[in-house]
Amino acid sequence: MKLLWISRYVGNLNGYRPEGEILIDLKKAGVDVTFMGHADDTYLERITKHGIAVVDYQTPESKLSWDAIKQIRAELKRGKYDVVHAFQGKTISAMLMAAIGIKVKTVAYRGQTGNIFRHDPSSYLTMLSPRLDAITCVAQAIEDDLRVRVWNQNNPKITTIYKGHNVDWYQRQPKDRAKMGIPEDAFVLGFSANVRPRKGIHVLIEAANYLPKDANIHILLMGHGTDGDDIRQLCDATHLGAKLHTLGFRKDIIELTSMCDATTLPTTKREGFSRSIVESQSMEIPAVVSDTGGNAEIVADGKTGFVVPPSDAKALAEAIEKLYNDREMCKQFGRNSRQRIATHFNHDLTVERYLAFYHELMV
Repeated sequence: MKLLWISRYVGNLNGYRPEGEILIDLKKAGVDVTFMGHADDTYLERITKHGIAVVDYQTPESKLSWDAIKQIRAELKRGKYDVVHAFQGKTISAMLMAAIGIKVKTVAYRGQTGNIFRHDPSSYLTMLSPRLDAITCVAQAIEDDLRVRVWNQNNPKITTIYKGHNVDWYQRQPKDRAKMGIPEDAFVLGFSANVRPRKGIHVLIEAANYLPKDANIHILLMGHGTDGDDIRQLCDATHLGAKLHTLGFRKDIIELTSMCDATTLPTTKREGFSRSIVESQSMEIPAVVSDTGGNAEIVADGKTGFVVPPSDAKALAEAIEKLYNDREMCKQFGRNSRQRIATHFNHDLTVERYLAFYHELMV
């Protein structure tokens, strides 16, 4: 089977390694894989070392890029592929237009719920396109969401394939709490996400006011925008005040997360399968997440953390306080977390699912 895999691997290694390692292991399993996209030099070397052909391609700036369409179409004709799989929205639309009139199975990746509407013409360039043969979803919640949005007559094959991880990828020496002004006996909660309204940072800051005033709880806010003046002002207005640390973008986010007792991501809507939660659970750190998208599938409620209603600051605070008050339960949840990732969301299982999916698609 010949597979054209269109994606991009730049920036934070942990952001693209799970997907990139799938590509490499598909090659090891006998799939004739070509990578079309852009990758950092170090990862590009890893891809080519495993005998994967590389076609340089830059993700277009719009869904209608004639240059991207022409480049993908030329590669489809040259390579005579059985399957082409695209992973970014703007590339998906270019792939689908490029594949018109060419005998090739087209597959799109879907990483979050929502934002696909039958009344929106742009949706017909991607998930509602009649040229689309299949969609791989990173969580069951995304598959369920898509099934009520696509037209039955298009009937694309929709399936869930979790983006598997290797728990050993995320083992790091924790940051020194003392150097950050955090007491050794403090309960440290980590939040890792770029600031967007739906990521729930405002819900978390509101939840701080429902925690006991004298609680020895410190909260790390990590990600682009978390060090903004507006976020700092909101934090200072809570009774935890300086115990909320606005750290902004950090390259040492794994080491910072490793010093946490628990993590949280109180997303309000349109969530996918959050890497930050998988990472922390791989480090034996329990999580409190909202019941939206795929995060409620990662966390087993009452076993590896807690799942709370979205936008409910009081429920979020209550879940955090349970972990704070029962440190032994918190540690047990952490041990359960690592085991759950290793068992249910591991890399090898993902590769097996992809192999089976591609072969079924060819039948």
